[in-house]
Amino acid sequence: MKQLIISFELLIIAILVLLLLARVDQFYSASIDDIWIVVFSLAFITTGVIIIKSVIKKHSSIVQQRPSLINHDQMAKAGISDREGEILLLIDEGLSNEQIAGKLFIAESTVKRHLTRVSKKLHTDCRTGSVKKAKEMSILL
Repeated sequence: MKQLIISFELLIIAILVLLLLARVDQFYSASIDDIWIVVFSLAFITTGVIIIKSVIKKHSSIVQQRPSLINHDQMAKAGISDREGEILLLIDEGLSNEQIAGKLFIAESTVKRHLTRVSKKLHTDCRTGSVKKAKEMSILL
């Protein structure tokens, strides 16, 4: 997201420089205005297409593995909430915290908070350990 903001800032700076150059031009006329409008329009269209392609490529790179199942009875015995179970399932599918947050429409810090709670409930130290323990306890099938 920071890269996107920085690229937009650089684009705006470049456009401002181009506008200043256009105003300084000694042969400033109506036909040159039309040319500048076309140039700026093409620049915005090209930039938009590039950004959209990179965003689509980034989100489509999430690999779907075999769907795991959640055993809700075992999950309740371990004291794991439904959302924590969802997050365990997504970790088992190989998603990062950022990808999980995007898929569940929550903040990445919320994902980390849920993982911390799951780790405490399952007495593990890391996310992969939590998934392994959940499989051992038949929470994830």
